Amino acid sequence: MKRSTLKLTSAVTAFMTFSTFGIGCGPADGSSGPSAGITQNQALSGQNLFKGMAFGLGPAAHYFDDLWQRPEIKAKLGDETLAKREEAAEAVIAKMSALDPAFFERFGNDLRSGNHLVIDQLLTDTRELTVAAANALRKDAGQAGEINAAALQQVEAGLYLYVETAVAVAIVLILILTQIDMTPVMEGPQSSQLQRDVWVDMLAKRFAAAE
Repeated sequence: MKRSTLKLTSAVTAFMTFSTFGIGCGPADGSSGPSAGITQNQALSGQNLFKGMAFGLGPAAHYFDDLWQRPEIKAKLGDETLAKREEAAEAVIAKMSALDPAFFERFGNDLRSGNHLVIDQLLTDTRELTVAAANALRKDAGQAGEINAAALQQVEAGLYLYVETAVAVAIVLILILTQIDMTPVMEGPQSSQLQRDVWVDMLAKRFAAAE
């Protein structure tokens, strides 16, 4: 397959920023984010909530401003990657829906459950399906290799990940996603159960339905 000139996107640099500064292991200041807008978040689809959390895009993105709006992260991602990030997000979401048609409805319901155990399991399931979708996209695009712990460790070790398509941008963002502790199963150098618990608690408080 003819390959275009490889480009190193700033998304990779963003990943290195996440790793270097320990960003994404939970909220920076321990706050639970905006307390308003509970009714609004209930109206958002599971797809929109996932897109906001995993890619920092769409109508739910503002719920994750403590993650995606950090100046150092915005500076590294840059506006020039927005189109590919949008394309990558749509590709990953479409593939996830094809693999598990009921997933995003459950994602929306479970994220709003306020139940720590339910949310903890949801994050594990989300990571597994997201990585499966990313690997399926790589296969569809004729790209070799899979996303796994070894790939994560290579990027964290400082090796550049070269990309040429929106699918590859998605792969970089999947690696970033593991740094917000989507699940400790990946067992990357930044993972810890404490980080996982902090992240689960933040999500439970932020998205619990108003009583």
